Amino acid sequence: MTRTITDLLAEVPEGQSRLFKAKHPSADEDRFVEVCNNWNYDQGISWKNSPEFEQALWTGARVRPRIGLDTLVEQPDFRFRGKLRKIVDFYRLAGAAYLASPALLEVIERLDRGSLEVKPVVIKALDGEIPFNLVMPNRLLEAVDPDRCDVRIETEWFSEHWFTSVRFPNGAAFQSELTKEIHNFSDIDALNKWFWSKELLAAAKEAGVRGIYATVPATLPTRDVDWF
Repeated sequence: MTRTITDLLAEVPEGQSRLFKAKHPSADEDRFVEVCNNWNYDQGISWKNSPEFEQALWTGARVRPRIGLDTLVEQPDFRFRGKLRKIVDFYRLAGAAYLASPALLEVIERLDRGSLEVKPVVIKALDGEIPFNLVMPNRLLEAVDPDRCDVRIETEWFSEHWFTSVRFPNGAAFQSELTKEIHNFSDIDALNKWFWSKELLAAAKEAGVRGIYATVPATLPTRDVDWF
């Protein structure tokens, strides 16, 4: 039976830390990548009426429930400090929210229909406005396979509580059976990150999408896979 991060957490008492070494290391060869902004493009998107910190969009965690797009009380007001031609297809906002162009949304829906929570929005630039989509991944999985990647668990005492963190020093690898028929998800132990299959990444690149930076999943510092 495949071990999970839940199994490892049960082995680490409060106040202690432990590094669990992979039995069959394969993080760099995993089917998934982590996606974020390609900083080679102008990142001048501002969300003028974004939620307060306590209500920021969030995929969910072991001790904190999801805060999804349905919690927004007003239509998001997005502004771009440049002209329309400078806007690319993909932006990560604060927390677990992303902006995806109609072209990018079509690619994701074609490969993995229904995998996103979507709210149509517009981005207002200096010379007009353009339709876009505010999106969040719908899937929150416990997908990390600790037999295939190193896992460091640390517990710290802070403000009269024990806090537990989970890190992946050499990158996260995921359970192949759990993820074999999907193309994007978030993981409960890699907070507010978005993972894409390499097939989805290739399809987005082939479609001419711009604005994506892909790395080995959940590494700090990040390690490049692709950018476009």
